[in-house]
Amino acid sequence: GGLAKKMRPHQRSACAFLFDNLVVSVRSVRDGCDGFGALLAHSMGLGKTLTTLALIDTLLTSRALRTAAAAAGHAAPFRTVLVVAPATVLDN
Repeated sequence: GGLAKKMRPHQRSACAFLFDNLVVSVRSVRDGCDGFGALLAHSMGLGKTLTTLALIDTLLTSRALRTAAAAAGHAAPFRTVLVVAPATVLDN
């Protein structure tokens, strides 16, 4: 997508890592399996916010995930996202 073009290689790797641990695979969504979860933490300035936004965009807009869930008779696996962040980052 559009965000991927703005991301550095380490950010794309982090996004793929998060996706792999949250979703595991389209097949796992079709089979109704949950992912493992993940935590993204590192030094300031490495692009965690952009990485997270790209992941959220992928989870909410992925046609493959929606199709796999529908094929298994499940609702879309990701419909809403709750972001908890300190007020100090809202201006960024």
